[in-house]
Amino acid sequence: MALMLRVGPYVRAAGSGTGMTGPLGATRWPLIAVLLAAVALTGTTLGWALVPALGGLIAAQALIRAWALKRLGGLTGDVLGAAQVLGDLGFLLGVLAWR
Repeated sequence: MALMLRVGPYVRAAGSGTGMTGPLGATRWPLIAVLLAAVALTGTTLGWALVPALGGLIAAQALIRAWALKRLGGLTGDVLGAAQVLGDLGFLLGVLAWR
């Protein structure tokens, strides 16, 4: 969700979510480090089931982002919440597909 928010666009010019929008800049490396650490930790638990799980997560979040861009013209806090829930669902369905 953090990456989705950073690559925007956010619907409103002002609001509580606009502080996190914009180009990644110097904040790119901490975000990448946390992402890699999470993938490594999850990979030690799930093994190869991580591959379809990440596929489900990425597909679900890409679909909600595409819908929001087409329908709303950008992202909102509600869209980010939906992306989180649907990303979790996609991840879990990917794990189930492997097992």
